[in-house]
Amino acid sequence: MKRSTAASTHETPDYKAPVVKEHKVPIETNKIWVPDPTVRAEEEVRRKAPEMKFMYLVSGCMTVLVIWGLFREVSYRFPLILYGPASPVTTAETEVVEESIHVTAANVGTVHFKDDPITSRSGRKDARRFLEKYPFSLGARISDWDQQRQSYAASLEATGSPRKKSEIYLVSGQQPTSCPNAMGDHYYLKFLKNRVDYCRLHGITNHLYNMADIDEGVNRMWAKLPVLRALMLKHPDVNWFLWVDGEALITNMNYEVPLDRYQNHNFVVHGSADLVYEKKQAAGLSTAAFLIRNCQWSLDFLEAWATMADKEFEEKWGIFLSEHLTDRPQDEPAEDQSAAVYTLARDPSRWSSKVYMEKEDMSVSWKNADLEALIDKPDLTPPFVTHFAGCQSCTTPAGDARVAHCQSGMEKAFNFADNQDAEGNSYQRGQLQYKPLCGLVVLLECFSTVGVGLKVNHSVAWQHLSWEA
Repeated sequence: MKRSTAASTHETPDYKAPVVKEHKVPIETNKIWVPDPTVRAEEEVRRKAPEMKFMYLVSGCMTVLVIWGLFREVSYRFPLILYGPASPVTTAETEVVEESIHVTAANVGTVHFKDDPITSRSGRKDARRFLEKYPFSLGARISDWDQQRQSYAASLEATGSPRKKSEIYLVSGQQPTSCPNAMGDHYYLKFLKNRVDYCRLHGITNHLYNMADIDEGVNRMWAKLPVLRALMLKHPDVNWFLWVDGEALITNMNYEVPLDRYQNHNFVVHGSADLVYEKKQAAGLSTAAFLIRNCQWSLDFLEAWATMADKEFEEKWGIFLSEHLTDRPQDEPAEDQSAAVYTLARDPSRWSSKVYMEKEDMSVSWKNADLEALIDKPDLTPPFVTHFAGCQSCTTPAGDARVAHCQSGMEKAFNFADNQDAEGNSYQRGQLQYKPLCGLVVLLECFSTVGVGLKVNHSVAWQHLSWEA
């Protein structure tokens, strides 16, 4: 049934959605509310500007330090690349031609290396510039020392002053401070007694046992050079100086220095001419004990020898020596023995004629010394000096096995030498090895070395003697 709409009293109109008016914002107004990426980046840069400046400054400093370090390293290792080849220099005394060497103590900057195979490895033919930048000198130049000595001798004869009886001055020494290891001081004392006994037996009245810091610029192993030079100038009446290392022991107390054999030489050292001049071995000679004459030649040689003695550059000089000598460790700092080999090998024409290489009785390493066999064979000649190189019994702790082995060798060498001194009093040790349990005197000596009090020493010693009885 169709519904009639006419009867309806209320008509519902058609629904229409309200019209929403669009709110249009001007473009200029929108820029205020919408953030601009470029503006944000600029603000971030302004905020971080101080931090970036600091980072730039640090980076610049680091770059400068790296470049400076590389420059110094290259200047140490490759002086020829930086400074170019050396140019010949002429002085009033000596004309230095190419491929020659001239060392002058007054002007150590004019030092030239001989251009031979020993200085021509890896394209580096000349180390002159390194020596010019970092020289080391023992003192002012003296060029007329022989004339000064002659004048001094003439003045003594004119005044009637007596000359010293001994022609030899024995020089030795040790470090100025006490050893951390008590046994180190104990053996240093024995080494001193050994030298005093030798001087007494041979009438050597001049003896220096140095215990002072000679020069802060050199290491202890180089101290012999300034000491010898100073003694030469202090004692012009002494003809020969005998150096004995602090770690060397005189094992032939009857050894008479054959000065007649060395009358045409100025430097006497244990070594081999073939190993030094031909093979250029770092161990071609031993400076544990040597004789050097008091003359102008010796002053010049000591000055040339000490060129590498500067403590500040000992590591660099060690690398330099290892590259130019054979059988030398790369990580070992410069020391006097290798420097002596290099000084002689780089210019044999200047030095070799006045150097005497002893091959037999001058020095021997303690590892090769069979002193007990020499007791059974008295016809054999013992070495003049037994060198305990590398032991370091003073600085190494007492419990170290290597040091104990070294000290056992020192005890044998000392007893072997002391037997020769005590032979005139009809006293001899039956064995060279040190044995504590053999009597009161030895017990007292043994306990005193380890720091036990005197009262304890006596009580323990008498207990031992009563137990023995």
